Formats: sequence, C-alpha cells, structure tokens
Amino acid sequence: MIATVSKVQCLNDCKRKFYFQYIEKIPVEQTKALKKGSKVHSLLENIENLKEENTEEFKIALNFKNSDLFKKYEDVILNSEREKGIGIKIEAGKLVPCEFSDEKAIFRGRIDLLGKDTIIDYKTGKFKDNQDFTQLEWYAIWLFLKNPDLDKIKISFLYVEHLKENSKVYYKENLKNLIKNFLEQIKPVFTFEREPKNIPNRTWKCDYCQFKSECDKDFLGDF
Repeated sequence: MIATVSKVQCLNDCKRKFYFQYIEKIPVEQTKALKKGSKVHSLLENIENLKEENTEEFKIALNFKNSDLFKKYEDVILNSEREKGIGIKIEAGKLVPCEFSDEKAIFRGRIDLLGKDTIIDYKTGKFKDNQDFTQLEWYAIWLFLKNPDLDKIKISFLYVEHLKENSKVYYKENLKNLIKNFLEQIKPVFTFEREPKNIPNRTWKCDYCQFKSECDKDFLGDF
C-alpha cells in the first residue's frame, strides 16, 4: 500500500468508501467535476500554447491566462517543472526524498508546478477560505528534504476558475512538526483492516458517493 493525500482523506471520510475504492478497487465512472478538472489541468500544462477550442475548460484556461493572478505568478508558472512526480521513503529510520517510481516509496504525489522554493496546485472548484493544505504540506516536506539549504517554501492553491489564491509560507523550523503530522496521518492507511466491518458514517455526502449502491446492499435495513 502506498499513501497518497487522496487515500488519507478518503479513509478519514469513510472507511467503507476507502475499502471499496482502494482495497476492492471497484471501478467507478469519473464524475463530471473530475473530468472538468482533468481537462483544465491538461490545458494549463501547455499554457504558453493554448489551442483554441469551443469548450468550457478552454474558456477557463484562457481567462486565467489573461488574469492578474496569472501575471502575478507568470514567472513561476512559465519556469517551473510541471506535473512533477515525487515520493518519500524511509531509510535508516529517516524520511528520504525519492522519485515517484521508487518501489520503496511510502508516499507518492504529483506537483502541478514545482519551482525552486515554490509549490503551486491548480484548483477548478470553489474558493475555500478554510482550504485544507495537507496536500501541499506533504509536498513541502519532500522539497525541504530534497533541498536542505532552503530556508522557506511558499505553497499556493490557485483557483483558476474563480481567479483567487490561498497561500502559506513554511520555514525550515516547521519541518519537524510537518513530518510528525505526516507520519501520524498516513499510519491508518497502512494499518487499515482489509474487511469492511465498519458501518459507514452516514452523512449528506452519502447521496453523492459513487459507492452508495454498494453500501445500500449491506446496510439498507439499518437506517
């Protein structure tokens, strides 16, 4: 089992959903929102040479390219490594940065834009004042480990559809706590029981879950 931010968030959200998605690996159709996000990300990967097309996703990408937000980050966007695959493994009891493909990796992720001391992730959803930064914090751990001379790293979510940003700066002295939180959060992924014994935590989100029908087969009579 390899830890990812998506897996940790899924397990925290619902253990049965985690089981269906990552243990049973039941295939599900990609949601409309995910398809939209993937298409926009694909266009932004080649933002210097956007090819015109009559789609909502192209309009979002073009509007972002013409925005003040793009101008603010233009130098970083145009000169950063894109879709960088990363990994973290443990050697001699210490976290070590590695490539995405490393078989010993305990964590893997892909960074939309990786600069010298900057990490950027594109978002196509709604702007969130209380944005969860876990994803970019883990990427920052990798970058601090990869480049020990860095004193600080700026992590940013750029909401390309709504032309807003949410950013934080982490300093080298924050690394110890970042690592502590990282290890605590990924541990349940590796200790998860492989049988779906837990009754799901029923919330309003269940109506929108891709695995609702699977849960209903077992628990319809319980609610």
